[in-house]
Amino acid sequence: IPLIKRRHNRFGKALSKAIFARFFSTLALFSIALGVICLGGVYLCSRVTWYGNEFLYPILNTVDEYLIPIIILLWLIGFFGVFFKYWRRTLDYVDIIANAGSLLVTSDEEYIHLPPELQLVEDRMNQLKQESIRNARLAKEAEQRKNDLIVYLAHDLKTPLTSIIGYLTLLRDENMIS
Repeated sequence: IPLIKRRHNRFGKALSKAIFARFFSTLALFSIALGVICLGGVYLCSRVTWYGNEFLYPILNTVDEYLIPIIILLWLIGFFGVFFKYWRRTLDYVDIIANAGSLLVTSDEEYIHLPPELQLVEDRMNQLKQESIRNARLAKEAEQRKNDLIVYLAHDLKTPLTSIIGYLTLLRDENMIS
């Protein structure tokens, strides 16, 4: 049983690590992009001389006054966007694996195909399906051997009994035999 748990944990941990690595790398890229955009915007706005009567001046002045809360708000919005994207992707993986699980019990020898991220799970499911098909075939062969054995035993027992029944019938029907 510990070997099974280790294999199970290995597959689960590899998939979890891959999902978390993508999540955190996407979050890091988003954070870096947000920082670059904010710094670029501050730099570009500082290069322009503002007189106060431009259309963008009140908006940019408000942004400048509340820059840190706006950055935090944008980062939180991005964080929740990335979080829900990967949460949904993880739930989609669960749905895909559940649907593929129903293919494990089919008798056809068609392989199960999953997305590339689930390659380890796909390999294991295909291995399990092949083992179950092989086990079903072996069980069917064992059942056939058992049935053949019963038929042969019945025949072997019936043949001597037929002779004995014939002799007993002859003794019963013939009064002249001593």
